[in-house]
Amino acid sequence: MIFGRGIDALGCVLDAGEEVGAVQRKGSYYYRGDTKLGQGREKALQFLRENPEVGEGGWSGGRGSMLPPPPPLPPPPPLLLLLLLLLPMLLLLLAMLLLLPLLLLLAAAAATATA
Repeated sequence: MIFGRGIDALGCVLDAGEEVGAVQRKGSYYYRGDTKLGQGREKALQFLRENPEVGEGGWSGGRGSMLPPPPPLPPPPPLLLLLLLLLPMLLLLLAMLLLLPLLLLLAAAAATATA
């Protein structure tokens, strides 16, 4: 957190890069691979602000190693289980389709009988 500027995102990235090994610190010097970023944290941040191409593309590898691996996907449901779940709905739909014409005939017969 920097007074008057808020949270320094690049500083957070530099710290995280150091934690995961994407940035090395030898004494007071910061290195990214063979590139010397500067002596001290502020000089390293200034170098990264002036040379954004140094930080592009490589941070994701370091960040990815900080995150836990995603949980494995559950196995797909077996076909038999899927059929057992869908069978009652299909039977109900079939019964409704078969009974609907019969109900319409009964309603028509009742309407003609009262008329």
